[in-house]
Amino acid sequence: MPNSKTVKAKENPVAHPAAALPVVDINSLPIDQVLEGLPDSVYIKDRRGVFLWVNTACARKLGVFDRNAVIGKHDRDFFTPAMAEHFTQVEDRILRTGIPVFLSEEKESWEDGHVSYAQVSKMPLRDGQGKIFGLLGITRDVTERVQAEQILQASELRYRSVVEQITEGIMLVEPDTWKIHDANPALLKLLGYRAEEILNLTIFDIIADTREEIRERGEQAQRTGYMPLERRNFRHKDGSTIEVEREARIIELDARKIMCVVVHDLRHRRVMEEKLREAQQAETVGRLASGLAHDFNNFLTVISGYCEMLLKPGRLDGKAEKSVRHIADTAAKASALIQQLLAFGRKQVLNPKKLQLEQTLSGMCEMITRMLKDGIELIWQAESRPGPVLADPLQLEQVLLNLAANARDAMPNGGTLWMTLRRRELTAHLALTPDIILAGAYAEIEVRDNGIGMDAATMRHIFEPFFSTKGQRGNGLGLAMVHGIVRQSGGYIGVESEPGQGATFHIFLPEV
Repeated sequence: MPNSKTVKAKENPVAHPAAALPVVDINSLPIDQVLEGLPDSVYIKDRRGVFLWVNTACARKLGVFDRNAVIGKHDRDFFTPAMAEHFTQVEDRILRTGIPVFLSEEKESWEDGHVSYAQVSKMPLRDGQGKIFGLLGITRDVTERVQAEQILQASELRYRSVVEQITEGIMLVEPDTWKIHDANPALLKLLGYRAEEILNLTIFDIIADTREEIRERGEQAQRTGYMPLERRNFRHKDGSTIEVEREARIIELDARKIMCVVVHDLRHRRVMEEKLREAQQAETVGRLASGLAHDFNNFLTVISGYCEMLLKPGRLDGKAEKSVRHIADTAAKASALIQQLLAFGRKQVLNPKKLQLEQTLSGMCEMITRMLKDGIELIWQAESRPGPVLADPLQLEQVLLNLAANARDAMPNGGTLWMTLRRRELTAHLALTPDIILAGAYAEIEVRDNGIGMDAATMRHIFEPFFSTKGQRGNGLGLAMVHGIVRQSGGYIGVESEPGQGATFHIFLPEV
């Protein structure tokens, strides 16, 4: 053959001192002998895409045990039409340009519905005149590797999704350099950094301890594998400090040790603890007030009884009768005051009924409008229709009249009072002053004005008995009574306000 090559192996005088190796003509080796034993699929196609030759591995991949049965067939006989068309386009480009394709990874869709993945190399074949008459393809099945990578990728995505959605701050730290390797959105929000910024920092930049203290705790964590829960101060980007609880564990990531630090923001907990203390204080004062009110009410009953006896016709002269009536009137006023104390202490007798608040509140609008002075407009609306609630309609009327009266006094130059009803579904606890509203479904009554508003110090005390912002004009029991009635009805109340921005009261009554 013109291009025949002859190779003579080098002699090895140690192993074969007396004999030369045989001469081998490479071109005389049959193609079957060279390619048949390969585990990869090897095939030759003509310019029409018809198989001219395949090895056994290729036939098995195509689902045929006799490789001769593949000869003369096309990809359309084994793959889906779309897959076969894709192969045809790729191979037409190779045949047209003469440019091979090496190690291209492809997803294969088969006629029976299953999917596989292959690493494919295809190159043009030329005849003795250099004309392309077909192509040689070599395909290696990489389905197991690709599926393992997909499982790993899905696992990583699930992990990242959990880490990014979790409300606790999480960061990964390289123990050797103390450089921050990764941080979740909760930590970025807590410290005020963007992701690209925090990755340029070390833990020395964000923990408000000395380097020696940080290094000592970090080295101890490397020895024991964990860092116990401790309260520390972290630095915000703006330079302020944030009290947190943090704990850490040494984990293995990408075959190397890394420190996983979990950070709990204590600010929300502090707020909730303060709200709880305020609620407990109000509860204590309420029990004391109701106890005193009961005893005082007994004394008033005796006084009123004697007054009633003395005021019977003919018992007293004109001047004495006038004095006794004054005593009786004063006892009646004191009794009304006692009822307010009992309401604050949640000890009064309620007559709860199942109410549709839209109808109940709409019927109260005329009464509330009459008590408002000129220049104050009442705007009532039901944004949505909540379910029925269990409440005493007369006591609910007292609650709204008290809130309207406070709003009226907060708008000496006129303004607007909004009363809004809506259904409110709380998926988490809501901290307002003074109550912490538990998660659940509620009917919310919002009473809002655009009056003078209150500062935070005033808001902390407005539901306490005998606290008043009206001087001599108020007895300081109106909002205390409101709070007591709402809580005795199983609901919650809270207020939001700022000086000059009006006040908004939220009443939450649980749906039945």
